Amino acid sequence: MQNAMFNASSVPDTDRIARMLHSIGQYALIITLGLLPIVFVPIAYAPFTYSKTLFVITGVVLALIFFSLSILRSGRVALGAPWGLIALWCLTAVYAVSTLFSGDIKDALIGDGFEVHTAAFMLLLATVASSVAMLRGTKLAIVRLYGLIIISGFVLGLFHMARLLMGPEVLTFGIFTTQTATPLGSWNGLALYFGLVVLISLVALEQLPLTKIGKIVLGISSFFALVMLMVVNYLAVWVILGVVSLVMLIYGLTRKHYPTTTPLVDESSNRPFAATLFATIVLIASLLFIFGGATLGTIISERTGISYVEVRPSTTATFDIARNVLSESPIIGIGPNKFADAWRLYKDPSINQTIFWNSSFDTGSGFIPTSFVTTGLLGMMGWALFFILLFVHGFKMLFRTERADRFWMFIGTSAFVASVYLWGMSFIYTPPTAILLLAAVCTGIFFAAYTVLVPQRWLTFSVASSRAVGVVLIGMVVVVIFASVGALYVTAQHYSALYTFNKAFATLTEEDTIDTLQDRITVAYDRSSNDIFARQIAQYRLAQMNALLGLEEPTAEQQASFQTAVAEGVNTARIATEIDPSEPQNWIVLGQFFSGLAFANVDGAYDRAREAFERAATFDPVNPEVVLLQAQLESRANNLDDARTLAEDAVAMKRNYTDALLFLSQLDIAANDVPAAIARTESVISIEPENPARYYQLGILESSADNTPRAIAAFERAIELDNDYANARYFLALSYASVGRNTEALAQLRAVLALNPGNQDIETLITRLENGESIVDPQGATTSTGTGELADGEEVNSRTIGETSLVSPVNVVPNATSTSGSASTE
Repeated sequence: MQNAMFNASSVPDTDRIARMLHSIGQYALIITLGLLPIVFVPIAYAPFTYSKTLFVITGVVLALIFFSLSILRSGRVALGAPWGLIALWCLTAVYAVSTLFSGDIKDALIGDGFEVHTAAFMLLLATVASSVAMLRGTKLAIVRLYGLIIISGFVLGLFHMARLLMGPEVLTFGIFTTQTATPLGSWNGLALYFGLVVLISLVALEQLPLTKIGKIVLGISSFFALVMLMVVNYLAVWVILGVVSLVMLIYGLTRKHYPTTTPLVDESSNRPFAATLFATIVLIASLLFIFGGATLGTIISERTGISYVEVRPSTTATFDIARNVLSESPIIGIGPNKFADAWRLYKDPSINQTIFWNSSFDTGSGFIPTSFVTTGLLGMMGWALFFILLFVHGFKMLFRTERADRFWMFIGTSAFVASVYLWGMSFIYTPPTAILLLAAVCTGIFFAAYTVLVPQRWLTFSVASSRAVGVVLIGMVVVVIFASVGALYVTAQHYSALYTFNKAFATLTEEDTIDTLQDRITVAYDRSSNDIFARQIAQYRLAQMNALLGLEEPTAEQQASFQTAVAEGVNTARIATEIDPSEPQNWIVLGQFFSGLAFANVDGAYDRAREAFERAATFDPVNPEVVLLQAQLESRANNLDDARTLAEDAVAMKRNYTDALLFLSQLDIAANDVPAAIARTESVISIEPENPARYYQLGILESSADNTPRAIAAFERAIELDNDYANARYFLALSYASVGRNTEALAQLRAVLALNPGNQDIETLITRLENGESIVDPQGATTSTGTGELADGEEVNSRTIGETSLVSPVNVVPNATSTSGSASTE
């Protein structure tokens, strides 16, 4: 999308067609941006935030097309823009340059789902701001846009109030299945939005002579906003509202002392009582939640049943990542939308001791700090220039304007306050797509008001003045139209691919085969090549290959299926590594294929697996999972000493890494050295008596030596130290069952299921115990797997969160248990 920053409002009143085209463009822009907070696609597998982005792109493209046609019809255009808007486009250029040198242009440009840190999204922000700025001089259009945003806030408030009063099962539309699900995009983003509603209400009551109906609408919207702010309870928003309401209150009470020439003061009327009352209410509410937020938050959480935590890297961790990235690439950073790559490369090793050890964070502590990592010093300077010019323009508008226009002063003041608020919050938080787009909208409205209140220089070109001007004008319009339509087409294709990919899994039935699923994913891949699509196919083929590898006497048909699985899997895994060579998961999947083939004694497979795992380790150097995979590969090659060394390295990276500890125990058991392994584990326990993972390892070893009472004691001690240690509970249940303590085994399995809801293997074992059936065979092995591991091979995980200052919650809500964000707590 391209946008010549022109003034399309100078349409001759005598040209009816030009006016009509211009009006259509305005309506397209107003409706699109006004409905942004509440628009959504009620389909579970539709990419939620991407749907909003595509909606905005469509509306903006339509607006640009009609604006361009209007200019072409009128035959003249006025070019010009405030320096702040030009700075926003310069920042977009920085993102583009960083994208070109990122080494992964596709991810940096548009990502997997048009993420907010991509260069394309930065281009969209600049285009939205420029398009809205084109509404300068059109009061009615600004009023309609403001009105629609207020109505959207009213609808959003009603939606959440209804769900708070009647429960989360109301108004789900098939996608809002939890209380914290919102059409806006994120729960904390909801606080930012309603904070914006309150800020605009404060300015409106202060500066506008509202009618009775206007005050009622504004009052109801503000009431809903304050209630929702109390429910979400985001401290940073309360602090900002407290400061602004205090300033507004002091200003209103002392306004009569200001000179009458000050444009902020309207001496023709007294300060409305409603403005003083509302500012006082907001100030009191802010102070209550600033100083008593923990207590009030607990009370509200208990009353509403809402419990929510969103985590992200702390400010310290983010700037540590930035320091490392800038030491390697100081000018342009690691590339837009590549914070996850930087996190894997430079994260603090202590993260491995927490539940976030294998989490991939796509953003840092805030939207703008993340850009310091992704776009380097150029990005820093670009943002600094934008903010400096934004404040300079705001100062000029508020204190240097000579035009006494109360309406435009309100528009400029409210939009300036909103812009500073939303962009300022981007320093400490990564807002959802809708909030960042609203920041661009408010910035565009501010620039529109600024150009009205502060005289600007405009370069006016008319077809009547020169034939060359006409040619250039036509060329410019054609470029804008074709660029806009082209961008919309590419984005729609990208969106359609993701939609198709999600639908392939959402509509999967038991009758569907791997080939059927692969065909569906291939359709998505053909629309837009994505390493996620290719890797998913490879993972299914990997599972198929591993299942066939376990057969002792495969049939000819099974052998053919094995050959197909290997050929298809290796090919798609390689395609994934070619699309995104910096994604370690792509190399891991490829390595697992060759590792399985090495187990089948296929020539050259061992070397290729080793090479793939080494490449994965290059891009994820402190991940113990990769090291364990290397250890398992060496074990399959019968290099047991190397396998043990690597497994111990994995444990050194993550002391409670259950998979590595279990693998070490298996090596000991395979070497018939269980007594020595038990003794070694007990000596480690004497050094780490509070480490539950070591007791878990001891329990596994004691079980293998048929020392069931000692195994039970070890597992019980592991659970005492970590009540949510589901792996220990699982094996404790098996140990209880082996000695006939079925009631206790059933209690442990139910606890495991609570920690891992939906696990079919656990549900099967519980059903057998409830029916009085045994879950062990005469030799003591579980009937579920025969090996002591879950049938699907997945690890049953603990929810215990390791303490670290490197990952912090965005907004602390007492007694919160549900978690959102890039980090998984499972």
